[in-house]
Amino acid sequence: MKTLLKIVGVLFVLTVGVVFVLLGGPQSLYLFYHFQYLVKTNNHRAVVSAAIPVMRTTTDEMMFIGDSLAELPSLIAEMEPKYVFVSPDYMVMEFHGGFNHFGFRIDNQKTQWKISWYTEGSHHFLLSVGKDEQVASPNVVAAPRQ
Repeated sequence: MKTLLKIVGVLFVLTVGVVFVLLGGPQSLYLFYHFQYLVKTNNHRAVVSAAIPVMRTTTDEMMFIGDSLAELPSLIAEMEPKYVFVSPDYMVMEFHGGFNHFGFRIDNQKTQWKISWYTEGSHHFLLSVGKDEQVASPNVVAAPRQ
């Protein structure tokens, strides 16, 4: 019986380890904590303000990743997303993909811009900015990494 319990225990530990590695390991934890810090401290109105001109000038779908992130407004690039997907209808700033997606999404709606944050399987509304509202200057710097 003790041998069986030891085998089950070892299999459990191995399973937990494999799942942790598949979810990205320690790097994923770091990225998630950085993302949660941005959710709590970033000036989301300024992020929307920085995103609006990019979305308005995009005529098709575009992806910014790696070095091309520098082509985006500095406020968005300084948030350090893994990639940014832009279309005239929405912008997605993703910080982690694979088995555990999380990031921000800005939607171009009829009368407003709406920003939300998401994790795998859930979306959380942050704020909306009316299209007739004056938005803050996009020069506001993103919250620094902790």
